[in-house]
Amino acid sequence: MNAFVEMAPTRTEVVKNEEKVKPNLKKSLKIPKFEEMEIDSTETSKNNVVILKNTMKRKNEDSGNDGSEAKKMDWIKEKAKDAVIPDEKKAVLKSKFLFKESGPLIIHLCNQCKEFNGNRDTQTVSQGMVQLPLAMCSVCRFHLNQARNLRFFQHELPSLKKQYQL
Repeated sequence: MNAFVEMAPTRTEVVKNEEKVKPNLKKSLKIPKFEEMEIDSTETSKNNVVILKNTMKRKNEDSGNDGSEAKKMDWIKEKAKDAVIPDEKKAVLKSKFLFKESGPLIIHLCNQCKEFNGNRDTQTVSQGMVQLPLAMCSVCRFHLNQARNLRFFQHELPSLKKQYQL
């Protein structure tokens, strides 16, 4: 199997055995195919190290990060202006439903909720059981409800339909 990719040459003339020849239509570049590439891990020479970079990494390294963080923050602030903070009616949590679900309970907290809960003390309830204080703002509660609803309607119901061939 040939491990080289054929590429067209530039518009320069090719000199072969001291005589001018018309440019050849095919020129081989030594680009090995990925499945045929072997790397010897015992050699530590820099010439033998293969570094694969995607275009975004290369673009970011070349640009030098010229104010891109400020641009990102400006964009985020513009998008945050259009965001809607949910009201208390939409952010109601019911513990009887929250803890009866099978599977893990994943809770995302904003930085303000993390800081507030981080300053509160834990309480030992019984041997091996600790009660964590957990206060959540309306945004965090709404997000928890949305994540649970999404999981139920977009994952659990379709999987039941598939399982029971409904």
